[in-house]
Amino acid sequence: MMNTQTAYDIEPSAVMSLSADDILDVLARQTTASVTYALADGHMRTTREPYVLVDYALYLPSSPSLGAFVSNGGAAGYLGESRRPGGQSAQTVECEINELDGLTEWRYVWLRGCATLLQPTGGASERNSWRLGIERLRAVVPRFRDASVEALAFGNFGVVRLASLEPSGVRLTLEGGMIPM
Repeated sequence: MMNTQTAYDIEPSAVMSLSADDILDVLARQTTASVTYALADGHMRTTREPYVLVDYALYLPSSPSLGAFVSNGGAAGYLGESRRPGGQSAQTVECEINELDGLTEWRYVWLRGCATLLQPTGGASERNSWRLGIERLRAVVPRFRDASVEALAFGNFGVVRLASLEPSGVRLTLEGGMIPM
């Protein structure tokens, strides 16, 4: 007999907020985030991007539209702009990270942070942060694994650092049920 149960038919037995440590654990275990930002025409874009967690910041490879969003000041009216020390602007980006544990538990982390595009051609501090991002991203971005740092710099591969994170998260447990696939 075929299971006709849907997500709307399942009653969660427990929904709990995740602690700050639990959120960091999920971020450290996972390597892919759904990243949401606005395009220049105001339309929203959500992409799945690999990431690494380093010192309470996410590092992501810069895709053409995400890099343009961050470097060009983002889209007016969406999520906002914040100021970093020195008066430079940083664009706000949202991310979602999901983690399933078997068929009965789901952990969901939502975060918002200030996105900065790091280039190999920036100042000394920016170049050092770019190198750190490239080295750590080698674990999750196949095209970075075999390339030398010099080749990636010459190719002007950008890295987006998402810092000043504002996270929240929940854990949903289904008693004896299954998360419908």
